[in-house]
Amino acid sequence: MNFETKYLIRWGIPGWIILLYIIILLTLNSPIEVINSLTKKPIEALGFIIAMSGIGVPLGYIMYQLYFGFNWVSKKDKQINKITSCIDNYTRKYSNDELEYMRIEYLWQSELSLLDDDKRNYIAERYRHLISTTHSMGALAASLFISFLISLFIIEKIKLGLLDSSIIIISEVLLIGVTALNCKYYSDLTKNFQGSFLNEFINDENRNNQRKCNI
Repeated sequence: MNFETKYLIRWGIPGWIILLYIIILLTLNSPIEVINSLTKKPIEALGFIIAMSGIGVPLGYIMYQLYFGFNWVSKKDKQINKITSCIDNYTRKYSNDELEYMRIEYLWQSELSLLDDDKRNYIAERYRHLISTTHSMGALAASLFISFLISLFIIEKIKLGLLDSSIIIISEVLLIGVTALNCKYYSDLTKNFQGSFLNEFINDENRNNQRKCNI
């Protein structure tokens, strides 16, 4: 899978989830009309699906930004604590959380640059996997929450039946809960991974003799 396809799918999934629930709700409201449109106007239906697929990518990207801005940037202090709690004898240099987080990121990159290629590549690839999975789960949780709110609005407007409404709402609530738990798990795993390796780097006496680092 090339770079463009991989990221289009990653960004598209949160947006497609929102559109999927909207389409399901509208289909449940008017199933006969939807079936007739698919059978009698297949070209138009295909064009609609393609158009929705295209809309889903920027919509999903917006979900990424909402998640990142709310959960990643606004809670930087908690991220710092989860990383530094794994580092022995760690002393903060800045009281400002943003500056301290940037310092931690600098230390992380600086220490990685001192490793041999094999170990550096392993750590970098593992960290990339953990961080990208965390963001994917977070964006998906944000998408499911937005679709939940939209579903409530649509259900109220179209007066959808109790059974259909219950199935939609319960499925969204369950998915939100599971996805949020997965996001938290990968987020904690990422911070622990980064903090544990920083502890190894910083508190290794042999490495301390080979580099100068103000910590």
